[in-house]
Amino acid sequence: MHFSVKTRLLRTLAFCPMFIASAAMAESVALTFEVTSKSEGQVDFVVVAENISLAPLHDVTLQTSDGFNATLEYGDINPGQKISRPTSLYWQPDQEPPSVSWLVEYVDEQGNLQTETH
Repeated sequence: MHFSVKTRLLRTLAFCPMFIASAAMAESVALTFEVTSKSEGQVDFVVVAENISLAPLHDVTLQTSDGFNATLEYGDINPGQKISRPTSLYWQPDQEPPSVSWLVEYVDEQGNLQTETH
């Protein structure tokens, strides 16, 4: 089952109090977003990736698919393990924060490249 958080995630992060967390789950990777700071036209946050499968995931990478060019490298993640990566997203201060979706790529136990959309 795929779960998408494209529905205004960045808008939620941009307008929420600091240190709020938001989460999204898919088949193998759960993402948690924790705001660390924000200002007009910018939000800084930590993206926590958790392996919720029963097998190790290799070469885990997150990319934004909406033109923000944010790529986060997580490497290998064992079952139940969480790894954090900080990132920032920017937009024009006089505009509403855009929606963002994340593409998760990893290599499974059989050596197959898998993708999940969050």
